[in-house]
Amino acid sequence: MEVEEKTETGEVELFIVPREKGLRGWIGRLLSCYWCTGVWASAFCCLLYVFSPHTGRFFIMILAVAGGAALIESIVQRLIGGTD
Repeated sequence: MEVEEKTETGEVELFIVPREKGLRGWIGRLLSCYWCTGVWASAFCCLLYVFSPHTGRFFIMILAVAGGAALIESIVQRLIGGTD
């Protein structure tokens, strides 16, 4: 479900609210918090590494490179005075 709200400046913001029941609601509640999503993603990576080390290493390497790129991008943006 999508909910529209007006901000103090008059802009309209759109929020997506997870379903309340069923499998999609359960998954939506698990993924609605970035902290919780990080925990579930970490658990998935660990289980993948335990049950399939070769595939797990490849998947974790992709995430590590993406994280390193995000870190470098953040540092470069601060150095050149860009906005975050």
